[in-house]
Amino acid sequence: MFNFNFSISSPFVLLCCRCETARDSSSEAIPRIELVCSNCIPIIDISQTIVLTKKARQGFFVCAIIYYSMKYRHLIDAGVIIPHPEVVFIDDSVKIGNGTVIEPFNIIKGSTVIGQDVHLLAGNNIADSEIGSGCRIGPYAHLRPGSIISDNCRIGNFVEIKKSVIGAGSKIAHLTYVGDSEIGENVNLGCGTVTVNYDGKQKHKTVIGNGAFVGSNVNLVAPITIGKSAVVAAGSTVTEDVPDYALAIARERQTNKEDRYRQH
Repeated sequence: MFNFNFSISSPFVLLCCRCETARDSSSEAIPRIELVCSNCIPIIDISQTIVLTKKARQGFFVCAIIYYSMKYRHLIDAGVIIPHPEVVFIDDSVKIGNGTVIEPFNIIKGSTVIGQDVHLLAGNNIADSEIGSGCRIGPYAHLRPGSIISDNCRIGNFVEIKKSVIGAGSKIAHLTYVGDSEIGENVNLGCGTVTVNYDGKQKHKTVIGNGAFVGSNVNLVAPITIGKSAVVAAGSTVTEDVPDYALAIARERQTNKEDRYRQH
């Protein structure tokens, strides 16, 4: 770990290590650190020496930016784009491909592997998972251990995935739980879909075939298989397997009580 060797109460000065232009040179006893001003090449270089900011809180904030920029330097050099490294946490064991963008407040832990050109929107929590190239994740998605997201998938806001495989090109846009499941390619899971995988004693598996479409607010009570290109109607609670190309409707038929609340 890089140690700046100063207390938060110390004053700081920002001095470019290339052009030696200082914003404030009020003290020669100020601790020094690497930085480059906007007039010079915008990189951080710890082989030269400079100095930080004027006030303690500003200095602490700038140090955080510099420290995490250094911490993730190997990723940045490999082509990963991290606009705000000071508000991102990435374990050293994580592997990330070229062209991936990591927005603020992402937490990426364990043995996670992320492919190329992935876009991680703000606030995701990812642990021991695999994400293929070209995926768009979040904001606020939760990928728990054992999640495998294939190429070009869309995992949206407030989606939780646990110990599941998501096939290439599939979309799980929002407010969905997928656990102990095998999802095929080009599958759409509508808002509010839940794989009901736990019966109180054991976990059970959900399998969804390629090209299937699951409407909003659907419960899939595992163990269950949804066939390829099958459609599950919105609002259904499905407890039996659905054949290939079939339409499953598992909900109460609507009844309208005419004039029930008309004011007399």
